Amino acid sequence: MKAILLLTLSFLLSNSCTNSKSKGMENITLEYEYYSRGTYGKLRVNNKSILTYDKRDLLKPSTEKTISDSDWELLSKLVSELNLNAIATYKDPTQKRFYDGAPIAEFVIKTADKEYKTVAFDHGDPPVELKIIIDKINEIATQ
Repeated sequence: MKAILLLTLSFLLSNSCTNSKSKGMENITLEYEYYSRGTYGKLRVNNKSILTYDKRDLLKPSTEKTISDSDWELLSKLVSELNLNAIATYKDPTQKRFYDGAPIAEFVIKTADKEYKTVAFDHGDPPVELKIIIDKINEIATQ
């Protein structure tokens, strides 16, 4: 009897820890924006949807899609592995944007109480630490 009670209690506690971790990620918004003289795009991702903006001054998104639970779980896992305070120091691998070889891109992670922003980098060539996340966001947007 004690063994069954102990197993049940440990199962409930492990589930509550898992749920609290995922609930902390519910309040996070990921934004990827790229622009040049003739190009603009902004992708805003949260736990429910991905919004796409194709013009700078749009108040409403151009498209809105529901994000799957598995995609959000993957993005949440990847973001939780980052040192958010360090993303502003990640180096850009290329500088094509300096001579109009690529649009300028920026990535922002917004939490309930703080905003973490990268330095500008080339669209298509994000810092190595963010490449998987940004590639996944772009993949979800084009599905």
